[in-house]
Amino acid sequence: MKKDIRKIQKKIEKERAVLNSFFETDSIDISSTEIYNQSTKLDNIISEYINTQAELYEERSAIMYKYNEILNQPYRAEITGEIRKEVRLDNPNVGIKELEHFSNNVYVYCCLLAHNIPEQEIVNQLLFLNNKYFEQIQTEEPATPEGASKITNTLEYLTNLKNKYLKIIKERI
Repeated sequence: MKKDIRKIQKKIEKERAVLNSFFETDSIDISSTEIYNQSTKLDNIISEYINTQAELYEERSAIMYKYNEILNQPYRAEITGEIRKEVRLDNPNVGIKELEHFSNNVYVYCCLLAHNIPEQEIVNQLLFLNNKYFEQIQTEEPATPEGASKITNTLEYLTNLKNKYLKIIKERI
């Protein structure tokens, strides 16, 4: 994507601060024209943000749609359920949303790997899923309740999960 959405967010914050400063000062020197121009400038940047966000979502959706048929198999729910059970046993205090997201990522990774999808394509899929997840949890309650453990993420643990579920998925293909 050409435009970095974070840069646009920073521009919005900067211009919003300028507009807010007009109302925080006791200065009579600020004309309604200046306020209008600053407000219009801020509106244009917000519009740019909305358009960029829509483009980004379309790009991400196209990435996911590309492998929709491979990923959405009848055994998906069963395998992700097995992954959740196993991860829950190893991490009993993990939050439900984090567990669901992690299990889905393991499934997507193993399924695409089983179908010999290039690694960069798999990374793109996981980036899409992770970005979608992080956007969601920013507006909701924390994914892991305070005091709850996070999922164990040692290389050995992740490798064992991958090998086990890659084998299971290959047997189902």
